[in-house]
Amino acid sequence: MHIKRLMTAAILAIGLAGTTNAATVAVGGTGTTGAGGITFFNGSPTTDFVGQPSVWTNAAMIEAATWVQSGGGATNVFRFDFDLTGFDISTASITVDWAIDNEGTLDLNGSQIDAIAFGGAAYSTVHSVTVSNPSAFLAGQNTLLFNHAGDQASDGLRAAVRVTADTAPVPLPASGLLLVAALGGAALLRRKR
Repeated sequence: MHIKRLMTAAILAIGLAGTTNAATVAVGGTGTTGAGGITFFNGSPTTDFVGQPSVWTNAAMIEAATWVQSGGGATNVFRFDFDLTGFDISTASITVDWAIDNEGTLDLNGSQIDAIAFGGAAYSTVHSVTVSNPSAFLAGQNTLLFNHAGDQASDGLRAAVRVTADTAPVPLPASGLLLVAALGGAALLRRKR
C-alpha cells in the first residue's frame, strides 16, 4: 500500500516538474507617479510635464503613467529595458499604451511595432499595441524604444508597458525517471510475494 502511494506521489512530482507558470516579467510607466522604468535613451530620468495642454489625454492605461517632457530636441528617444532570462519567449507578450505630441514610432529590439502619425489623435487618444510573436523577443535583455519627433513647443510622451511570459519549464532530471522505475519494480516484486 505504501509503495502505491509513493508511486502516485512520484508520478505527480514528475508531472509538476515540467509545468510552467504565467508571470508578469516587467511593468513600466512614464512620470514620477508612473510605474517607472521608462527613461531617456542614455538612461537619464525623465521630467514630469507641468501644465500640460488640456487636450492631452489622461485616460486610463494598463499601468500608472503621467506625461513627461520630451527633452527639448526635435527628436528624442525614450527606452524601456526588460529581461526574459528564465522565461519561455514563445509565450512572451508585450502590451504598450501610449500617446505622444507630436509623432513617433515604437521599436522592439530594433523592429518597428507601432507608429503614431502627426495630428490631434496622437496626443488626445491612448494608442494600444500588443506583440506576442516569439521572433520579436530575445532570450535575455530586450529593449523597447519610443522614437519621438516634436516641434520643440509643447512636446511630451505618456506611456505604460506590461510584459508577461511563462516561466521556463524545469527539465526533469534523469534520476526522476530512475526513481519511478525503481518504485515500479519494487511494487512488482511485492505483488509477486
